[in-house]
Amino acid sequence: MTSDKADRSEARELLDYALGKKRVSLKELKPEEFDDLLRGTLYDVDLRELRGFKPLKEFLARNSGGNFVVGQVPNPSENVNCHVELAIRPTNQGAGSFTFQTHVVSVCRGVLSQDTIYRKYESGEETNDWKVAHNWSHPGGYIKSIRQRVLVLRRPNDHTRADENLFELDYQIEKVPDKHEMQIVSLNVSFVSNFRAHFGNKYASVGQYVIWQISSLSRSTLSALKSQVEYFDAQVGLLEKLSNSIIE
Repeated sequence: MTSDKADRSEARELLDYALGKKRVSLKELKPEEFDDLLRGTLYDVDLRELRGFKPLKEFLARNSGGNFVVGQVPNPSENVNCHVELAIRPTNQGAGSFTFQTHVVSVCRGVLSQDTIYRKYESGEETNDWKVAHNWSHPGGYIKSIRQRVLVLRRPNDHTRADENLFELDYQIEKVPDKHEMQIVSLNVSFVSNFRAHFGNKYASVGQYVIWQISSLSRSTLSALKSQVEYFDAQVGLLEKLSNSIIE
């Protein structure tokens, strides 16, 4: 039988953590310990090798692919246009090198935050409360605008690591008149230099998902590279057989 938990040694507790039976709360780390952990994790990421990046324009745009249900009004938020004429506004030093061709990948779970504005058809009344909008009488209303914040890694043109390429995108999309689509009308980019100061009391949960996302991206990258190695190894084998079977 196992001993009572009150009698468990420190070594036994450490073993539980090592075996994954217990998890460490990032909130319980000292500020400097959290900073060192996240900085070290980000520094170890070679962004030039990581897969999953796409141009910012493609990252922001959405396309439902024309799929719809007969009798159902298409959701405009599933079709979002991103026009290159839109100006990207850097909000701090280090965010000025973004263009719509900059390659990025998300490192947050969904979005950091989202604020949706609904507008009533007849009166023009607006609300950000979904329950209020859902209870509007016929003909109801529509989504006027959505503001979202996401956290991304930028693929650099140099040898800088992930700790120097972590950015927050704050953008707003609005309904295009007379169309079942929306378009991005503003985009602000912020370089995240001080993680805890930037995210306040949410730093631990955001930091957790950053590490989880990097782990997931690394795993999918490794899988893709292994597939390439297997294919190339097979090709080399065929070429060797061919080269050993022919003469001038």
